[in-house]
Amino acid sequence: MTHPPGHRMGSASEHASEHASVPALPRASAAPVTPEKDSRSGFRKGSKGAKGAVATALVAVLLASVGWLVASGVGLGPDSGEKDEASGTAGPDGRGGDTEAQAWAEWRKAHSQLKIGVKADQPGLSLRQGKDDEGNYTYAGLDVDMAYKVARNLGYEDKDVEFVEVTSGNRESHLERKAVDLVIASYTMRESAEIDFVGPYYTAGRGFLVRENSMRHGEIKDSSYLRTKKVEVCTAKGSTYAKDLPSLGFTLMKSLPATYQYCLEQLLSNETNVYAVASDDAVLAGYAQSDKVKMLDPIEGTEEYGVAMRSGTPALKKKVCSAVAAILKDASGWDAMYRKNLAPLLKKPTPGVPDLNPEACPEN
Repeated sequence: MTHPPGHRMGSASEHASEHASVPALPRASAAPVTPEKDSRSGFRKGSKGAKGAVATALVAVLLASVGWLVASGVGLGPDSGEKDEASGTAGPDGRGGDTEAQAWAEWRKAHSQLKIGVKADQPGLSLRQGKDDEGNYTYAGLDVDMAYKVARNLGYEDKDVEFVEVTSGNRESHLERKAVDLVIASYTMRESAEIDFVGPYYTAGRGFLVRENSMRHGEIKDSSYLRTKKVEVCTAKGSTYAKDLPSLGFTLMKSLPATYQYCLEQLLSNETNVYAVASDDAVLAGYAQSDKVKMLDPIEGTEEYGVAMRSGTPALKKKVCSAVAAILKDASGWDAMYRKNLAPLLKKPTPGVPDLNPEACPEN
């Protein structure tokens, strides 16, 4: 994929209290009026001059009252109330705050570039390429294409996207210390108090990569052999496999690396006890192009990839929800993205566009 140059790696309003007392309206003073008898009734009426003075005073009182009411936020009708944060109009509960548009405008102003965490070593998903004219690395893969699509929906141009390399083990810390704004790096959606996920934008299978043949184990035909023979398995630190595989009876290497690329190197080395690599089928398919390794049949379970961001950024999350929803709605565009990046590696038809998780984005 050819990317444009310049892709680098990496107030709330105060309102008057609803219970504030209304000040007394100003009194109008007028000169004493000498009444004269109205011949048509028993009532007395004032002179023309007196009536004009009274009318002028009444107008002054009304204008002063209306001005105070407007300035104080006191309602003038059944729809009254302070500005609602979502719509910028009066809210039924009377509470106010910045509008969503204002909150997003402030976030956007503070982030002239969108920093997105991606991986550097996953063919088909996110692989570091050569350098552009400015000497910055470029990247290619489904995650990278997804990153650009999200950024464009957020109003950024491609040149405003800055890629920062992350690993499975440091994705969360990069978000927490604000080194990146988003992470789109085969990141499995999970419950977290620190991270919000929007997605899934892709659903991957689970599997293992093994040597075609090895002196110690010969040809490994299925994952049950790995379990019963306690074959040492490598996976990336911080991945879901690092947590799940031991409970499923598999044996992990003692010190897990940061990247799957390192796992592949361990698998191919004759000086280690690693004879299998565990990861998503989309990840392993990129490494399985060598005639020295092969993928085993997938095991039970799936991994749902999501766009990750720090918790507590509602303006950003709402925009990302809208962006991902629009991307998934464009089925032909999503299919083209899959066929371009993963179909040649997985060698299977388009799996179909995933459904956006309603819990992550209830309004979409």
